[in-house]
Amino acid sequence: MKIPCQTLLLISIALLTSGCVHFGPQAVQTSRLDYNQSLRATEDEQMLLNIVRLRYRDRMYFLEADTVTTQFSYSASIQPGINWIPGLGSNESLNNRLAIEERPTVTYRPLRGKDFVERILTPVNAETLILLSNSGWPISRILRTCLERINNLENNYQTDQQDFTVDTKSHQTFIDVVYALRELELANLVAGAKDPVSKQIVLQFKKKAHKHPAFMRLAKILSFDPSLTVLPLVNAIETENKDVLTIQARSFDSIMFFLSQSVEVPDSDLQERRVPLRNDEQGTVFDEARVTKDLFRIHSSIEKPDKANVAVFYRNNWFYIDDSDSASKSTFSLLTQIFALQSGSVQQAAPILTIPLGN
Repeated sequence: MKIPCQTLLLISIALLTSGCVHFGPQAVQTSRLDYNQSLRATEDEQMLLNIVRLRYRDRMYFLEADTVTTQFSYSASIQPGINWIPGLGSNESLNNRLAIEERPTVTYRPLRGKDFVERILTPVNAETLILLSNSGWPISRILRTCLERINNLENNYQTDQQDFTVDTKSHQTFIDVVYALRELELANLVAGAKDPVSKQIVLQFKKKAHKHPAFMRLAKILSFDPSLTVLPLVNAIETENKDVLTIQARSFDSIMFFLSQSVEVPDSDLQERRVPLRNDEQGTVFDEARVTKDLFRIHSSIEKPDKANVAVFYRNNWFYIDDSDSASKSTFSLLTQIFALQSGSVQQAAPILTIPLGN
């Protein structure tokens, strides 16, 4: 039975238009997560790249994806046709065409200018430390990442300024302090808070903390009254009051510089002294990554790594965080939160680069 061309035309129009109302939701389902994953992955890669740059004493540079917009176009067409076959007569047909096109546009904004630079050079304040702690981050990870010093204990290996050698025992006492606090935190015996009267940021100890071995070690190392239940945190070089903790907090810039010591530098770059080197007491090259042991580690490889959580190619080598390294992945996540808190919202940061991604 031959169906008239007019009937075929009406059927085709009905088929083409019946699904139009569902096109928008389907476009969101297929594109939103793709953009989400791409933006997160590239932000992580940029952060890792800047850490590696600092290990080589190259300068950091941040480019923010300021806006991402996309347009979907949907078109449908029907073209009727008549084919003449000698001896058989005519054959009527309809050619249907459905076209879907996506046109994304990304606007990049360099993070620069006086406001941004001041923010990343401003030390993390004590309130931010407590905010991070109360949000669930381990106090040991926060303090190892964000502090340069507690009282007279340096969060790094001290260097002899005469011969530039490293005192390999100078960092351990700081580590003992932060992990003693972590023991008390796990036992629910200490918490950070803001004193309602003095408005100071303090560490509050429960009374039964006084019998805990970690508290006893803490009081002995830091020389404070072991009967204290409140220990104020003061951002200062020194104080005559022994019953406070003086701290020197790092800025985001110095946190990045500190974590850059974790980078595993390829042997060829070490031999060509493309990175600063220090020696230990025996005169051999000191492994800078020791300062971030169990906190953060960036590996290097000539070949692209198979099991990397995040990886970047720089100076003819791959640098990456191993996907099985939970400690490094946690510190990296903490770093991104500190960056968000410290960098703030930059209102003016010209020039702006807008790139249409369509053909």
